Amino acid sequence: MNIGTRISLQKVRVVTVLAFVLMLTAQAKVHRVQAQSQTRTPSAFWRAEYFTNSQISGAPALLRPDPAINFNWGNGSPAVGVINADGFAVRWTRLLDLTPGRYEFTVAADNSVRLWVNNQPVIDQWAAAPTQALTAAVDVNEGALVRLEYLNRTGPAQVRLTWAQIDADPVAVTEIAASNTASNTASNTGGAATGIVSGAGILNVRSGPGATFNQLTTVADGQVISLAGRDVTNSWLQVQLAGDQVGWVSSIYVTPNLAVTSLPVVDATAIVPAAVTTTPATAPASGGAATATVAADGVLNVRFGPDTAFSVVTTLDDGASATLEGRTADATWLQVRLTDGSLGWVSSQFVNANLPVLNLPVLQ
Repeated sequence: MNIGTRISLQKVRVVTVLAFVLMLTAQAKVHRVQAQSQTRTPSAFWRAEYFTNSQISGAPALLRPDPAINFNWGNGSPAVGVINADGFAVRWTRLLDLTPGRYEFTVAADNSVRLWVNNQPVIDQWAAAPTQALTAAVDVNEGALVRLEYLNRTGPAQVRLTWAQIDADPVAVTEIAASNTASNTASNTGGAATGIVSGAGILNVRSGPGATFNQLTTVADGQVISLAGRDVTNSWLQVQLAGDQVGWVSSIYVTPNLAVTSLPVVDATAIVPAAVTTTPATAPASGGAATATVAADGVLNVRFGPDTAFSVVTTLDDGASATLEGRTADATWLQVRLTDGSLGWVSSQFVNANLPVLNLPVLQ
């Protein structure tokens, strides 16, 4: 074989090797693109992992798709026979198909929650806390990978996640409850600020932003209400009812059609509870008749002390009555005397008293 032939064969080999390398590189790029497209494909369901431990560790006891994060399990279990009613945790993940913009995410939960958007922590309330609404504003460029972790330590369990765009005109919340019908109802109100009662059964409307204010009326689950304002903590919403009646409802049980922070802040200090102007009631221990009726849409835990950290003594059914003995300084917990004479504490949020609770004596 002459020199020219050998040189030609070497060139052929080099060209063949280069072509093979280019082919492998192209295939690798295709696989990467396919993998990226698979991991960045928006989903209509949440990947829900339910754990029987508070560390969210090990394999989940239950893996299922959830259409929405909007649960109020009360004192029950998310999956009877699989998940215990207390001490369980859940991790939800989902890629949301959101147009670029700024969004407000709102989590309402009892007890502990953590929220990530595009792998960035935006809400962290992992310490034990009463039912509350937490918000975070997040800039989204292309879609949003959302992860929510929830822990129910003990007692009633509920959690809900909603979001709304806030860098443009008010838009309907992307997800409410698990129903598109409710979303359409909220978005067809002509741009007015409205909300849909969700997860409360019957929601109390009070004269001021707190459980210490008198009950004016109630609104039913699924009812659309007009929103007029909010308190500084976003925990209570001012609503406009029929007949120009103004009242306040807990934001935990309302899904708004716009970002809560876009509502005007109403100075709650200007609202005086009716208890200030009434004659103090006689405490039950001295022969009075202060009572409360449970309005919990289920059962209400009675605890040894005024906090969810205390163990449960017993429960009271919805509609049951108990004698009131006193309250905490902030009136968020009430001491009750049961029919057997024993004492316990209940959350004032889930009872209707026959007198302003601020009239009750403060107990240590």
